[in-house]
Amino acid sequence: MRMPSALLALASLLAVGCSGGAHAEDRGTEAVAGVESASVSGFQAVIVADNHVDRSEYERAMFAYKDCLEVSGVETEEMREQGGLYTLELKDPTDADIDAALECDGMYKSLVEPLYAADHIPSEEEMEREHDAWLECLRSKGYEIPIGAGPDVVNQVLADAPLDELVACHGVDVSR
Repeated sequence: MRMPSALLALASLLAVGCSGGAHAEDRGTEAVAGVESASVSGFQAVIVADNHVDRSEYERAMFAYKDCLEVSGVETEEMREQGGLYTLELKDPTDADIDAALECDGMYKSLVEPLYAADHIPSEEEMEREHDAWLECLRSKGYEIPIGAGPDVVNQVLADAPLDELVACHGVDVSR
């Protein structure tokens, strides 16, 4: 059984974006490591040449991917942004649709998307550090949040907290 390209992209993203402890630059290098330049489409080669993908390059790749699917006759749902990345689901894909999606993926986004994610989407470790710093900031403001408390306990403690206090702690420096 073959997976739709969205699942393949997600699998590659999880492998790259969730590699614990790696800096974004290292994860980005891992995303393109081992890929011979001959196997990369010219479209992607130009974008990943500097080993970084900015938002406009990512969007250009995703819209080119969507256009490729449409030209190939593949029906898709509306493209949506979720968690900083675009998702595009195939409508009732046939084997031919999946083949076309894999081909379009290889031409337009198979390297661009994981490299963009590595540069711009925090790893699980980074998200955990941000969350811990946010909770520590709230504790410093007098909220009694037990160490290791789950979301239900945190939500209960913060139920009546003023929004401005929650937001003020959201941008706390996590580089310590």
